[in-house]
Amino acid sequence: MRNNRFKNILFTSIILLTFFVLLEAATRVHHTFKYGYRGKLKQSVYSGDKSTEQLFNDYLNRKFEAFPYLMYRTKPNQHSKTFNINSLGFRGKEFSIIKPVNVIRIAFLGGSAAWGTGASSDQETISGILESKLNAGFRGKKFEVINAGDSGYVSTQEMITLCNRIMPLDPDIIIIFDGY
Repeated sequence: MRNNRFKNILFTSIILLTFFVLLEAATRVHHTFKYGYRGKLKQSVYSGDKSTEQLFNDYLNRKFEAFPYLMYRTKPNQHSKTFNINSLGFRGKEFSIIKPVNVIRIAFLGGSAAWGTGASSDQETISGILESKLNAGFRGKKFEVINAGDSGYVSTQEMITLCNRIMPLDPDIIIIFDGY
């Protein structure tokens, strides 16, 4: 008798929990389509400045693709007014897979802060500024900073990116930058 009562309570609890989870999911989907996530986000960020609007639209229109072990990555070969994604899927200019002689190659990994969310160009990201300052400050040496950051990445995805996508590029220095 007691065992059946426990089973009934457990079964009822599971049914109720499932119902509320499905209700929550349906509400989120409904609100996203009815009110538009992008529209709400745009209203909260957009200040009326045309450059801010361009930056925002470029960021939202960036394409992603499924990628083994990482779940996703920014899709290669994308170009907008505010960013470029090279053929390897990294933000910034194209570079040789084989590191040129006399080049110090730095890999810069992280999430959206490392990728450069909010930067108005590839040169205005942290990795772009670092490359510029290093090349200006050390005459006779050439530095190449690879922006391997991607929006939403966590330390596990950064480690997988490092092992599978960065190490074959023979970096001399690796910088991991995470911020909230």
